[in-house]
Amino acid sequence: MKRFRSADYVSISVYWFALSYLLMGLFNARKPNLGYTALYSAAGVAYLLGALALVPVRDKRVQA
Repeated sequence: MKRFRSADYVSISVYWFALSYLLMGLFNARKPNLGYTALYSAAGVAYLLGALALVPVRDKRVQA
């Protein structure tokens, strides 16, 4: 199993921060405070996709 370095997580966090900043700016330009709703909706969708990605994981250990 590959181990990740902390630098990998930092770079991913920077990308998501930049994406969320752009998302909020885009939606706030259309209507004030709409960016927060879009950001929370995107976070909710990402959470659900992460949960669905874990569904196929099965435990294959032998029980004694």
